[in-house]
Amino acid sequence: MYFNASSGDNLSDPKFYNCANYGASEGRVRIEAENITYTGRTYPAYTTSTPGPVFLSNVPSLRIASVAGSAVPAIPTGNADVVLPADVANPVTVNFETTSHQPQSFTRSCYFFK
Repeated sequence: MYFNASSGDNLSDPKFYNCANYGASEGRVRIEAENITYTGRTYPAYTTSTPGPVFLSNVPSLRIASVAGSAVPAIPTGNADVVLPADVANPVTVNFETTSHQPQSFTRSCYFFK
């Protein structure tokens, strides 16, 4: 097996075309795995590493803050967290809160059917 990240032509293989005509430079070949057993050739020469941890900062989140004026717990259980009175009128206002995203809060009206 041979990996090629060249910017040049390989006229014998229609999958390759000359990226250099579009201002491209030589590519990079990096192999990441827990156990690297590849011993083949690459152009340019490859670099190796073990995978590192993936950490995403400022990940957006969305939560329901209240339903029909009744607050939703910060850590809901998913079981009767909000109980609405039987006579609540439609539409019901649902307030959402977001983090790491604009706007920080918004409101939508929803219809609930019994």
